[in-house]
Amino acid sequence: MGAPAGPAGTAGADRLQKDGPKDAKAAPPEVAKVALVGFAAPVAGLVEPALAGDGYAVSRVPLDADTVRTLVRGKPRVIVLDSHPYVDTRALLADLRATAELAEVTVVAVGVTEAPEVPGLEVVRQPGRSLELDRLMQAVNRASGRYAG
Repeated sequence: MGAPAGPAGTAGADRLQKDGPKDAKAAPPEVAKVALVGFAAPVAGLVEPALAGDGYAVSRVPLDADTVRTLVRGKPRVIVLDSHPYVDTRALLADLRATAELAEVTVVAVGVTEAPEVPGLEVVRQPGRSLELDRLMQAVNRASGRYAG
């Protein structure tokens, strides 16, 4: 027999490096993160499974003094904000836009009676506080870049 081309046992390793492992799979596409901000548990309990069923990674973020910091840590692609009457939506949106890590994140505002003039804001109105889940899902899909419809 002839002498091996390299140290004993490296021929197989060389082949793996060249061809890659036989059971290697393509990396799965990145899952878009969606943050539900200020949603009451019963509503989040409806929205979260719908988003997760569409392939989104969903987190719930309370409206409190740490909302912006929590969003920075979570790095969402889309923020869905339940704009309660007691929330100063304009101030919160201004804080989001003033934070470098969140300045380009699209916000879908649910329930606001008028659209604050903020770039990247999509509004899903909730007359009488009834949530139209289909409209919300369409808005999130547009905001995440899945489709422009």
